[in-house]
Amino acid sequence: MEYTGFIKEYDSTLSNKSIDYFFNSSDLNIDIVDKVVSYLSHGTSIVSWMHMIYDLYSNEIIGEGHGVDTDGVWFWPSYLPYYLRKYPDFLIENKFLDYLIQKNFSIDWNDKSIDIGKMENELFPRLGNVVK
Repeated sequence: MEYTGFIKEYDSTLSNKSIDYFFNSSDLNIDIVDKVVSYLSHGTSIVSWMHMIYDLYSNEIIGEGHGVDTDGVWFWPSYLPYYLRKYPDFLIENKFLDYLIQKNFSIDWNDKSIDIGKMENELFPRLGNVVK
């Protein structure tokens, strides 16, 4: 399983990358950002919990819940689409972007190799007290 887009200030058990790490990127083509956000929106939630999420720069409310989504291979935080839409220079990690391009930005939910139970078994111990 792979992880992308987790920010230490929100998810210290899943990332050691501070918000500033994600702003060392050059602007991406808006079409690519739109495709990535669309892809992320077609993932499925593997875990969520009530927790107000605020933009770390503007302090705007991002959402009233927080969670982790997946496509069966990658995990990403529920706040990732917000940051990609709001900040055009927000980093999309190369390994993840290459993966999306290879998949033509399409999730195949008919793929029998996707094992949500296995994914939960990997993710939940890393979340610590959040899901207990």
